[in-house]
Amino acid sequence: MPVKSKKRRKKIRYKSISLKVSANQYKTLQRYCSKHKLTPNKVFKKALKVYLERFGPVLDGQTIRVGENQLTIFDAGAGEPVEDSNHL
Repeated sequence: MPVKSKKRRKKIRYKSISLKVSANQYKTLQRYCSKHKLTPNKVFKKALKVYLERFGPVLDGQTIRVGENQLTIFDAGAGEPVEDSNHL
């Protein structure tokens, strides 16, 4: 009886991104990394992950669920002129 081979994993594809930072930003990043025992790549990946989890649905056109206690001052009169009694 033939021996079954293990299923091959799907290859993960990565894209490279490069960016430039100032000398002061680089020094600050190095200090942060050494203090928290991280690499710059890990810092960037964590920051990007948090940002995309928060704003990803907005960019995709989905609505973010808002709590009942959220103020709606910006929803009222969208597109309508605001009447101000102090305005001359």
